[in-house]
Amino acid sequence: MRKFFLMLALVTLFVLGCGSGKHPAEAEFDKIMSSLKKGDFKSLAGNNGKEKDFKSLEILVPGYEKMTYKVNKTTEKDGGAVINVTIKYPYLKGVMEESIKEMMGLSEKMQGKSDKELEEESTKIFGNKIKEKLGKSDLKYNEETLDVTMTKKDGKWDIDPDKNPQFTKAVLLGAFE
Repeated sequence: MRKFFLMLALVTLFVLGCGSGKHPAEAEFDKIMSSLKKGDFKSLAGNNGKEKDFKSLEILVPGYEKMTYKVNKTTEKDGGAVINVTIKYPYLKGVMEESIKEMMGLSEKMQGKSDKELEEESTKIFGNKIKEKLGKSDLKYNEETLDVTMTKKDGKWDIDPDKNPQFTKAVLLGAFE
């Protein structure tokens, strides 16, 4: 009798274990979101030398840490995958405008500076505005349910930026609206 229950338990674990696996695109989506929250842009860029393309997102990592999401459903469609996700993120609308105004106020001070110095100063101002907004007690969040289209290229699932404007807005925390 004991062997029977042991076998039943093993079969149950096997059946549950086989049925609980995520779609590979969903697993990759989870990795991408985890990398964003950690600021691990090297893993997002992979080995293709495009890490610098993601470097500008470092300034948004404190916002990513406050971001949450829940995958509702994953379906395969036209050789790709569509992940329906509910995402909640700090809504930083207006941060870019505020940063530009502050930079305009410093225009005389910044005359004669190199492009690199101008870029560093604008990044510093933008970063400070983001930190300021994220630190407010009345920080606003945006929550929306959207579809994220993923495509498979060279055996790897990736988010297609051209097919995901809502997701791009969420990843940029609404800062550029």
